[in-house]
Amino acid sequence: RSRDDTGAATKLQHEGWCGIIDHFEALFPKKYLRWWNLQGQPALVEIVRIEPPIELTRPGGAKDFRPVLHYRVIKGHIDEPKPLVMNPTNANSIAAIHGGKFSKWPGKQIVLFESTTDVWDEVLKKKLTKPCVRIRAPMNQAAGPAVS
Repeated sequence: RSRDDTGAATKLQHEGWCGIIDHFEALFPKKYLRWWNLQGQPALVEIVRIEPPIELTRPGGAKDFRPVLHYRVIKGHIDEPKPLVMNPTNANSIAAIHGGKFSKWPGKQIVLFESTTDVWDEVLKKKLTKPCVRIRAPMNQAAGPAVS
């Protein structure tokens, strides 16, 4: 929550969005799913499709290519459901649950949840812990064999 000059909690609002999120990153609308869209709660989703990698510009200007996961919410709430840009950690999690053939993932269920990850900040020259979206198996489904 943000606070007004008296210290009372207030809602942060801007056009097209209203939520109670006290983190500077939430001030800037994003095209893809971010950790704050989960509102601190896990969401059960069904994978609809995986799009080919898109080009991203990373901090410092380096180019990266990442696939995009589209889903539909089954249970839970995601503030402004948006596609999820995949990373190797999340792709490995899905592979461990549903197998390494991503063509078989549509129709399968996963849980999206908020977590943290350690990243190296080139500007500050130190390791930072940042919030992120991670993936796990639904409660009624154990993960299969690990995929390398």
